[in-house]
Amino acid sequence: VTYSQWFTVLGVAVGDVNGDGFPDLVVDGYAFPTPNTFALIPGIAVAEGGPQGFGEPQVTTAPTLLPRGIALADTNLDGRLDIVAASGSIFDGSGDGTFHPAADFEFGDDHITIADTNRDGLPDIVHGFTFDSVEVLLNQRQATNTVPVVDAGPDRTFAYDVQFDEEPLQFFAPASDADLHRLRVEWRDADGHLRSTDAELELTGLDPGTYTFIATADDGRGGVASDSMRVTILPMPEVVVHVAQDFASTRGSWEIVSDASAASGLRLHDKNLGAPKVTRPLAQPSSFAVIGFVADPTQTYKLWVRLKADGNTFSNDSLWLQISGAVDGAGRPVGGFGSSSGIEINLEECSGCGVSGWGWRDEAWGQKGAIGALTLRFPQGGVQSLTFQTREDGVSVDQVVLSAQTYRTTKPGAVKNDATILPPTLVWQRF
Repeated sequence: VTYSQWFTVLGVAVGDVNGDGFPDLVVDGYAFPTPNTFALIPGIAVAEGGPQGFGEPQVTTAPTLLPRGIALADTNLDGRLDIVAASGSIFDGSGDGTFHPAADFEFGDDHITIADTNRDGLPDIVHGFTFDSVEVLLNQRQATNTVPVVDAGPDRTFAYDVQFDEEPLQFFAPASDADLHRLRVEWRDADGHLRSTDAELELTGLDPGTYTFIATADDGRGGVASDSMRVTILPMPEVVVHVAQDFASTRGSWEIVSDASAASGLRLHDKNLGAPKVTRPLAQPSSFAVIGFVADPTQTYKLWVRLKADGNTFSNDSLWLQISGAVDGAGRPVGGFGSSSGIEINLEECSGCGVSGWGWRDEAWGQKGAIGALTLRFPQGGVQSLTFQTREDGVSVDQVVLSAQTYRTTKPGAVKNDATILPPTLVWQRF
C-alpha cells in the first residue's frame, strides 16, 4: 500500500473497522493535506481490505494527534473497533470504516498495548510511563463526567520593577482530571481578555495596582473549573541608580573608576582632557556613559545627581544628563539618547560658591541653597536610560536619584563633602 499523501507513517494496526469481514489497514502519521503544499498535518489513514487486498487509503486529519503509534480495540463496548493512539487520543469507530473526532486523554508514549488486565470485561491501556516503568490505565465506563480541578495559586505581590527583569512574572496553574481527560487550560483577566492559551501565564508592563487573573480548565466534555488569583504591583516612588555598576557602558573619554568613597565603590569619570565647555548635548556623541533603570509611570519624580570635580575645580564640575522617556511638568520631553536636548547639572551652586568633594545637585544654578522646580514623569514607564555627556570634562558621578516622596523637596545629602550613599534599586540591561 502506497501512501502518496503521507510524508511519514509512524503507527500501523490491522482490524476489521468496517464490519465486512476483511481486515483493514489503519496508520497514523503526517500528511500533506493538499497537493503542492509543505504544511504537515497529523492524521489517520484507513485502507479498507477486500478480496483483492487493500484499497486506496482515506486520510482524515487530526490536529490534536501526535503520531507515535496506534492500536485497535472496542474501548466503549459498542461492537465497533476504535483507534487508540499512543499520544493519548481515542477515535471512536462508526463501524463503517470512519471514525469520530478524537477524544483526548492524559496518557502518551511511543508504544501502547490493549488488554483486559483486571478481567472486568473492559479493555485497558498499557503504555510506557517513564524510562523504567509502565502505566496501566483501567477502563471505567461511567455515566457521570467528573469536573476537573485547577489551582491558580496564591495571591502575589511584586515591586513594579521586578516585572522587567530578564524573565517576566511567571505563573502556572496545575490542573487535573480524575477521568484522565486531556484538559485545555487558559488564563483571562477580570475583563475577560485572553492572556494565555495554556497553563503558563507571563506578565510584564503592568502599572501599579491590583489585578485579577482567572485560570480555567476545560475537559471538552462539559466539565469546566476555574480559579482566580490577584497580582498586586507596588508603586516605585524612589529610584536610586549607582551609575557605575556592572551594566554601565562607556565610550570615548568616559570611564569607570574604582573609588572607596563612591557608591558601590565605583564612579563614572569623564577624563580631564582640558577640552572646551560643550554648550549642548550631541545627538550622535562619540563620548558618553549610559545605564538603564526602571521608572514608574504613576509617579512624579524629583531629580538629584551626586557629582565630584577633579581637583575640586569649578571648571571640572558639570555634565549633561539625558533621560529617555521623561517629560517635564508641562509634558515636554527632556531629551534622551539620540537627541540634542538634556539637563545641565552643575556641582557648584553659584558663581564663587566653590566645590569640595562629593555633592548633591539638581538643575538649579545661580543661588546658594536653591532647589530647582523641574519634575519628571515617565508616561510609558518601564526600562529607560540615563546618558551622561561631556559639558566640562574632569567630572565624576556615582548616584542618580528620582524621588517622588523622600527627596521631593530636600536634597539626599550635602552639596559639599557629602558621604551619603543610598541603597540602589535594580539596574537593568546594558545599553
